[in-house]
Amino acid sequence: MDKFKVEDIHYEFTREIEDEQEAEIEFVIKFSPLIQDRQNLEPSLEFVGFSTSEMGSRVFSAGYEFSDDDDIEPSSVYFQSVHNPVDLKWLRIEKQEAFELIEFELFFDFEYENTDYGSQSLRLTHKKYNG
Repeated sequence: MDKFKVEDIHYEFTREIEDEQEAEIEFVIKFSPLIQDRQNLEPSLEFVGFSTSEMGSRVFSAGYEFSDDDDIEPSSVYFQSVHNPVDLKWLRIEKQEAFELIEFELFFDFEYENTDYGSQSLRLTHKKYNG
């Protein structure tokens, strides 16, 4: 898991428009290319779902811990010829003048497809510079 290096992150919170649109979250992580089990991989994870006002405010303060009650679609990563589910477990975004500090935790469910890896959590921090 130490091979995962964040290359870029995109996120967007869409506000609710009464009677027209639900509030949504989109969180996309692009990792640097890596070689795993003799496979060239360019992993990218996308988490999309409905957001709440609590989620939106906590992500930009103390952080938000996602639960099964949150309507966020899991993503997947391709290892050992199968797609393994990945859940977004925690997210915090701190806006600074020159950059955003994005901290997040992912849960890789490698046991779902019976790969040689045990399921595990990974917490990462990424500085996204403004401009």
